[in-house]
Amino acid sequence: MKTLFIVLGDSLKALSRLLDEVSSSYEKVVLLVHKGLEREADMLEGARALRDILYYNFKIDMGSQEGIISLADIIVSESGTPSLAIVGRNPDRVLVAVLNVAYLLSDYLEKLYIVSEDSVTEMSLLSWRLTRMKDYEKMVLRALSAKREMKLRELATRLGRSSSYVNKILGRLLELGLVERGSRRGLYRITPLGKIALTISK
Repeated sequence: MKTLFIVLGDSLKALSRLLDEVSSSYEKVVLLVHKGLEREADMLEGARALRDILYYNFKIDMGSQEGIISLADIIVSESGTPSLAIVGRNPDRVLVAVLNVAYLLSDYLEKLYIVSEDSVTEMSLLSWRLTRMKDYEKMVLRALSAKREMKLRELATRLGRSSSYVNKILGRLLELGLVERGSRRGLYRITPLGKIALTISK
């Protein structure tokens, strides 16, 4: 059975987007609520109404060791290879709390979804785990994380490298989904997945 675990933050709109785009690929959808981000009961009832979700009335405190262990136990006890989605208006609020579980359990997880109100970003944890980040790739990600968006020339200047050298690195990071093109042509920015890679690689 293909199962999708959802850690819900604070947005029904983001949850609805995930269910519309992804949930048909799964036979079982489990909704979990991140303690401290749960909203009033009507939001949770609204979430249940979006689809026939098997809802655990279970608030996970991602800031505690017990909460992390609880999430890990739920995932490991599921048959097959489940996937995990982190959902919210600003998924970064729960991203840092969940990323260590997702990374450490990458042998048990098929995919990780980072879901905001504007987009659903998908990654294969196993293939990403096997991809070793090079030092120069970390260097580019760190530079990009310092600003919202950055031009290629500005990035190259900051790193003290040629534009052609940095452009080649950006191409690989774009393929991995760690970097994306910015709001205007020639701009680049780090993605939520890039933030995960940067945090784990420290």
